[in-house]
Amino acid sequence: MTTPNPAGTGAPPGIVAAGNNNPATIATITDGTSNTMLLAESGGRPTRYVPGRPFEPAATVGVSSWGEFNGSIIRGYTADGLSQPGPCMVNCSNSFSIYAFHSGGANVLYGDGSVRFLRASVPATTVAALVTRAGGEVVAND
Repeated sequence: MTTPNPAGTGAPPGIVAAGNNNPATIATITDGTSNTMLLAESGGRPTRYVPGRPFEPAATVGVSSWGEFNGSIIRGYTADGLSQPGPCMVNCSNSFSIYAFHSGGANVLYGDGSVRFLRASVPATTVAALVTRAGGEVVAND
């Protein structure tokens, strides 16, 4: 599980941090706006999805629907999407995770306004680096 700005840890926050009263300015995005996520797909809401299908028995994602403001911690799941924490960060669950109906990944909007495809195979450490705005991580362009 990645936890940008978890309570009491002093970890660097993301660009949008719900309830943390710490709005970002361009100057505070020291990792660079092209290396910092602003929004990511979380498709299928409010129905809960696991890889490629609705979760059985039928369930809903408890926090928000597709068009609702939802600043959340991004969680990693097991490959089947049934439990967390796990190493799968994209397309394993749409509950507090990045999820899309695209084969192989999801679209992400970055702080510089660009939209790039984030592969389902992306390591959890890379996602953790992309969601912080000032963690000092170096992120490869692949």
